[in-house]
Amino acid sequence: MLTDGYPRLDLYDAIPDDRLFQEMRDFASRFQEANRPALEYYSRRWVDDPLHHWSRRWEYVWVTERFAALVEERKGATLRVLDAGSGLTFFAHWLAHEFPNLRIDCCDRDPRAARAAARLVPPAAHTVRYSTQDLAALTFQDESFDAIACVSVLEHTGMHDEIVAEFARVLRAGGWLVLTIDISLDGRWAIPLPQAHALVDTLERRFTPESDYAAQLEEFDRDTMLTTGYAREIDPSLLPWKFPSVRDAWEQRRPGLLLRPKFKDLTCFCMVWRRPD
Repeated sequence: MLTDGYPRLDLYDAIPDDRLFQEMRDFASRFQEANRPALEYYSRRWVDDPLHHWSRRWEYVWVTERFAALVEERKGATLRVLDAGSGLTFFAHWLAHEFPNLRIDCCDRDPRAARAAARLVPPAAHTVRYSTQDLAALTFQDESFDAIACVSVLEHTGMHDEIVAEFARVLRAGGWLVLTIDISLDGRWAIPLPQAHALVDTLERRFTPESDYAAQLEEFDRDTMLTTGYAREIDPSLLPWKFPSVRDAWEQRRPGLLLRPKFKDLTCFCMVWRRPD
């Protein structure tokens, strides 16, 4: 099983040979091929193959393993899941395929994601629904979800306190928040390490952590943990970045963001939190 916290290189390098990853890759290939027209906009905006990405090959396997643990804990109960900031990829449909008892609501602030999702065909799952949402002001009722997955989204918004409050509001007691973030190692991009600590403090006011994430944040080791620099060494195409949008630059309130160099010295960090009963 992949670890919480920073990705370890020994585990990262072994992922392509892992059975779970291979099954996910096969599903993703079928999904991409069947839905290429619907995915065209999002592919241009981000990547054509989400699994060929420096952090997603770790994050998607890690999230799948955590949902396997959640499903096992709930003993086959039907679970409602929010994929917060989902964009439009294969991943929610992979989770629905892997765990048929999940009912997944995907939401993204870009209305084009929901419009394109209406054109998806199998292996897209009918148990995955899409809506356009502001994560800082969700329209879902209180305690609507058994779990929330939020994969590398918070670094694209400066409204962490408001989003965490909304996650706490819509999550049921005992529910899981499965969260990953990018961390800027040189402090030039969101989320720099001090801001990551502030985010953990915010989360601790509303949720119970599965591990001591504040301590784990201090344990980064460039020689043994994943960075974009390492990804660039093994395969530069794992870093298919585009410059941030004007909207992202404004929301993050980082002067000169659009003028920064394209390479970003990043790692990622993975956490599981529970809403107290």
